[in-house]
Amino acid sequence: MTLVGTRFEILANYERRRLGMPELPLAIVPYPMGGVATEEAQRRAVAALDQVVNGLTVQPMVSPQAAKAKVDAGYDTTV
Repeated sequence: MTLVGTRFEILANYERRRLGMPELPLAIVPYPMGGVATEEAQRRAVAALDQVVNGLTVQPMVSPQAAKAKVDAGYDTTV
């Protein structure tokens, strides 16, 4: 699970594929994350909560091609 600001969503998608983890869950939150009022930060946290909970509790779908690529790359897929 990775928390990502909207400004970095494209980069996050690229990096998770490049690192061999295309199914890594992302929680996308409004950018910027810092420098906002406390009330706004709390509102954003509540809005992102479902994404975070789903990312931590739902087993991601892995395509057969992705699973084979992990095995071919030497990743331990038994976890």
